[in-house]
Amino acid sequence: MDQLTNWYIRRSRKRFWKSENDSDKLEAYETLYEVLTDLSKIIAPFMPFVSEAVYRGLTGNESVHLSLFPEKKSAFVFKDLNESMQETQDLITL
Repeated sequence: MDQLTNWYIRRSRKRFWKSENDSDKLEAYETLYEVLTDLSKIIAPFMPFVSEAVYRGLTGNESVHLSLFPEKKSAFVFKDLNESMQETQDLITL
């Protein structure tokens, strides 16, 4: 959650709130949508009511408990980028 709230949403605030509806703003919203829907699927076994409310609110689908569990997408994992970003976050946190 810290990665999402402190590092994605805070750092992308300008992208969400700019007045023009360009591709950058749309991509920011699509990424947030994807993360929140997948997160609601992951937390569903542990937080069934919260995940249900989030999932239904975002998708309009019947239930998070009837959806497939998200699979890891290896094409989207960039080890070097993750390590560099972690170092940057550690420095800023200090």
